[in-house]
Amino acid sequence: MLNKKILFLFPRTPLNYNTSNDKRQYLIYSTLNKKFETKILTFGEKDEVTGEQITVRLKNSNFKKIFYFISRLKSSRLTHYQSEKFKYQLQKILASYEPDIIYIEHLLLMQYILKLETNAKIVFYNDESNWFVDENNLRGNLYQSLRNIGLTSLERIASLKACLILTISNEEAEFLRAKGIKNVETISYGIDTDYFKFDWRKPEDKTILFIGDYSHYPNRQAAKILVTKVLPALNNLGVRLKLVGRNTNRIKNLVRDNVEIYNNVPDVRPFYYNSSVFAAPIFSGAGMRVKILEAALCGIPLIISPAANLGINFFDRDQVFICKSTDEFVKVMGVFFRSMDRYTIDSMIQNARKKIASEFDEKKVKEKIGYVFERAELS
Repeated sequence: MLNKKILFLFPRTPLNYNTSNDKRQYLIYSTLNKKFETKILTFGEKDEVTGEQITVRLKNSNFKKIFYFISRLKSSRLTHYQSEKFKYQLQKILASYEPDIIYIEHLLLMQYILKLETNAKIVFYNDESNWFVDENNLRGNLYQSLRNIGLTSLERIASLKACLILTISNEEAEFLRAKGIKNVETISYGIDTDYFKFDWRKPEDKTILFIGDYSHYPNRQAAKILVTKVLPALNNLGVRLKLVGRNTNRIKNLVRDNVEIYNNVPDVRPFYYNSSVFAAPIFSGAGMRVKILEAALCGIPLIISPAANLGINFFDRDQVFICKSTDEFVKVMGVFFRSMDRYTIDSMIQNARKKIASEFDEKKVKEKIGYVFERAELS
């Protein structure tokens, strides 16, 4: 198998991963690295070549984003990853390396492939289907619609270009198949079940936990709901909120006396173990929320929305509480902190953990990666 060559295109390096989202990229890379000769072209903080990886510095230009949006109605997200140097390096690698397969992580990097003439088979990992988001009214607001303008059309074209499309949730895979897109498979997040072990104990203080990357709009929206809607309704109970994650400068306006914000913590597990409940009032976006998988493994009770349950498919009241509106979150939170019996909580968290350990163990995900590529006759 090693005589075949694969070229990975990544928005950021899968090596030296430091977040759970990056680890999903690493699982795919590390699995296929054993089956193929590999090379990586990725964006990063500086131009460099290290072993099999070529890194192109990602330059952020708000002027360019505004110019292309006004002049061409081009998504600012697409412009963010537009780079002549990346394009040049790709053409150079294709000429010298001649890969059999090009693996593209993320729709935004498919812009480099669509007009490319190559005999290589294209594998497209669509970690959040914009098509699915638009048709299910999960965009969130007008600004997000404008920011992502044209991405659904790009996804349709990209799906026809690829010989294999990978999604992160079964819901998105089934949606694409219903639209006539063939060769769609699901590769979900894989979680280290030994690292995220069960160690939750109900704390004496009352605390709500939410973890996310706050550059992502659905996470900012969730944090705002918790601060402005949920906490005030629980004011007489002395509940505190912990907001943990990356890019917390995007939510600094949410600081309150009863709100604690933690940025880029080296280990999230103590937060799972020492908070009362993990709440995810997420009402926009698609894909899968890896922090919910981690939280369930650590044993903290979960109160989530249907959008946060995508790709996971917990059962309401058996494994987690599922709330369809902000008002429902407030109601369930009130019951949880005032009168929820310990037997119900213990039963639910055990059921949730068993499901995640059974279905999302990274060892099983790596096995599926190999199986999917073999079945698609790519290895």
